[in-house]
Amino acid sequence: MSMDKIEAFYHFDDISAVDARAEADKIIFAPIVFNSVISLNELGILPLIGSSGEDGISLDKIMSHCGVSRYAAMILLQMALGAGIVKKHEDNYILGKIGYFLLEDYTTKANLDFVRDICYDSMKYLTESLSSGKPAGLKALDVEGETLYQVLSVLPEKRKKSWQAFDHAYSDISFDKVLETVFSRKPEHIADIGGNTGRWALKCTEYDKDVKVTIIDMPGQVKMAEKTIKEHGLEERINAIPANVLAAAPPIPSDADAVWMSQFLDCFSLEEITMISSGISDRISCNTDVYVLEPLIDRQQYQASSYCL
Repeated sequence: MSMDKIEAFYHFDDISAVDARAEADKIIFAPIVFNSVISLNELGILPLIGSSGEDGISLDKIMSHCGVSRYAAMILLQMALGAGIVKKHEDNYILGKIGYFLLEDYTTKANLDFVRDICYDSMKYLTESLSSGKPAGLKALDVEGETLYQVLSVLPEKRKKSWQAFDHAYSDISFDKVLETVFSRKPEHIADIGGNTGRWALKCTEYDKDVKVTIIDMPGQVKMAEKTIKEHGLEERINAIPANVLAAAPPIPSDADAVWMSQFLDCFSLEEITMISSGISDRISCNTDVYVLEPLIDRQQYQASSYCL
């Protein structure tokens, strides 16, 4: 689907009534399908079917290998059939294309883990969050803080791992494509606002042997970035400054000739973005380049990418 068609999707309602009702039902039953996929994975059923190749595997063998009852296996397999996750060949179950992506695709798995470990329970508090303007869903993550970004570094390890995998899945694929653009202006010192664990800073130092990078982020993220910096022996080239950009203007070094923000501003409201941008503007010269990298729903190559955003 071209970008023009994706943009048209947001303006024209040309779906048939039959398809519209089917899509509505998919939305309604999505939580049930999602949790069934989790069970299929945790019980080893989906990986077993995936490893069975084109011949597939019988229900009896699934029960035996995974230690589940016939009733439990049938409940999950019927759901998987209905969702197109698995297919049936005679009496055997084989992995469908949708099931393949759930099992093997890095970004798809990162999406699943992120929704399971970060979003699912928290979304119960969405209305409260939007009404109060506060992250009410943090209570579902067993942490307390004014924003999620203040507590990322102290999340339980499983949740933290899922967050980072999701974050990296959507940033890493873009880094190689934009390095040439950023370094076409030959920056000597880049201020990386919202630098997170330091992956972009590392990419910069790999791309240019002389460039220096200063990461500006919340104290918890700075600690994680400093660990990464030390592991790569880049203390002389990468610095990290703890700061809350909602509390004060970003402490951009005076000699920074480029400012980088990747998937950062979209974390804030328009008013907060305006405040942050004004703070940056006040601290840089007219010769400083500012780069903002953001994924937009109507500028994607594929409908699925637009939907995920």
